Amino acid sequence: SIALQSDGKILVGGVFTTLGGQPRNRIGRLSPEGVLELLFNPGADNIVYCLVQQSDAKILVGGLFTTLGGQSRSYLGRLNSDGTLDATFSPGPNSRILSLALQTDGKVLVGGRFTTLGGQARSYIGQLNQDGTLINTFNPAADNYVHALAVQPDGKILAAGDFSTLGGLT
Repeated sequence: SIALQSDGKILVGGVFTTLGGQPRNRIGRLSPEGVLELLFNPGADNIVYCLVQQSDAKILVGGLFTTLGGQSRSYLGRLNSDGTLDATFSPGPNSRILSLALQTDGKVLVGGRFTTLGGQARSYIGQLNQDGTLINTFNPAADNYVHALAVQPDGKILAAGDFSTLGGLT
């Protein structure tokens, strides 16, 4: 995954254990010129599939990990801008997160292989408030994995994945 931050820095996530010739466990940050930022080193213990920067400069991280920033955090977590784990954000999906997208109002769209999010049943797609709490009114229930999410300029949500029904429609 690659995400461009508002300051031009580049977040990278994946399966790697080195970046720019330095040890980096599956997540790192580069300057706009492509130079590794040495002080940003949160680390994840497994694959990072998606990264998104929120308007407050905090970084959402989704993947297959169970540890992020040296602390227990399964599949979805948030980092402060310095790379430390934001302990206040813990929506607790029960399986991997494959896609994240931000809506213009700051709400977070989450897609993946999970069936619970925020302690509630959610089939592969969900929506969170900025603080990580589940939005109960959003439940389009895909019938299989959601791999990609995007928000159109008009606010409509695009989803792609292995599903054949979404929101009750084929």
